[in-house]
Amino acid sequence: MNEVFAANLPLLKNIYGEAAIDEKETTLQRLFMETETAWQANLKRLKGIPVKYILITEAPCTEGDNTQYFYNRIESSFHTKIWKGVFGDTPIPEDMETAYKMLSEKGFLLIDSIPFSLKFAGKRDKKPYTTLIANNAAVLAEKLSNKDLTIAPDAIAAFAFKVNAQKMIAATGGKLILANGQEILLSADNIAADASGYTNSALLHKIFGLG
Repeated sequence: MNEVFAANLPLLKNIYGEAAIDEKETTLQRLFMETETAWQANLKRLKGIPVKYILITEAPCTEGDNTQYFYNRIESSFHTKIWKGVFGDTPIPEDMETAYKMLSEKGFLLIDSIPFSLKFAGKRDKKPYTTLIANNAAVLAEKLSNKDLTIAPDAIAAFAFKVNAQKMIAATGGKLILANGQEILLSADNIAADASGYTNSALLHKIFGLG
């Protein structure tokens, strides 16, 4: 996946400026590899379990030189909103491995549309952001086509963020086509964001048909 990182660096520089990305490149690459490692670890939890609920988010959450990637630890308010969207009022177990096993057993999978731990607020109207989404749509479909994943025939895809969702839907024509020909439909009706543009637990719960 290092080629994904390298291929998209010019777009990041167009969005943030060359100097800013040059300064952060080493950190961004480290975080990229850390999130990929966590993603691969989560695939093992899903072995033999059909994925029914796919949540497409934007990018791994970032905090300084660290990342709050969902599959590292469920610790931010955003992560809590996602948990509530899947499990309602069931509390998050203190043991994270137990929490991730619960999500896997539910058939839940979170996947990012952009593999870089950056904050894109205020950047989403830039053309390179749209290109970044389009470039990585194929990567997203490839990751969902992983031989270690089973995507249920009736899998539902939801979006965590409004503008990101709109860009993804436009870039894909409203569907992700997996390697086996299976289509994951992407619709504005499945945007789990409220008027703020950010994730709403109740909307996510409803879209997934969990209550």
